[in-house]
Amino acid sequence: LVRHDTILFQITETFPDLFRDAQSKLEEVIKPGGQTLTWSSLNINNYISALDKKISKIEDALNKVNDIRTFPINKSLNEIAETPLCPTFKTSIAEPQILVQEITTYAEEAVKRINARVQGIQGSVCEILNIISSVSDIEPKRDDEDPDAKPEDQTSQEKSLFQFNKEENTVIVNGT
Repeated sequence: LVRHDTILFQITETFPDLFRDAQSKLEEVIKPGGQTLTWSSLNINNYISALDKKISKIEDALNKVNDIRTFPINKSLNEIAETPLCPTFKTSIAEPQILVQEITTYAEEAVKRINARVQGIQGSVCEILNIISSVSDIEPKRDDEDPDAKPEDQTSQEKSLFQFNKEENTVIVNGT
């Protein structure tokens, strides 16, 4: 019960909407414990084992998501916030054209650094969504999907639900 309460708190603190399905699946596993099982039931060991596996899987996903959110994403956001777009000048510049050129060059480099951080954040978000999809049913359906296709028909590239394409700066959503 303590682990269950901890998970519910972490879900509320993390991404409640994205973990809603995982939470309802956990409640489904817990449900028989309050209805059909008694402490003398023959199935109590199976129930406890299934509950422990489900809780462990969700705990693991929550820990990974929180680690990604805390370290790479927050670090990148802080670096973006602290990136100056205009240089500090140690000497005065009398020529306006030189001033404009210095600021333009500096700002272009800063924008490149910011874009690199944004790409890292997008990749981290894709990783978070893949982790959440491992404990939830958030997989999108494609219009061109073959309803008779078997899961083993997928290529290895399609195994991740969300992928970040750095060349095109886009997120690719794969349906299964």
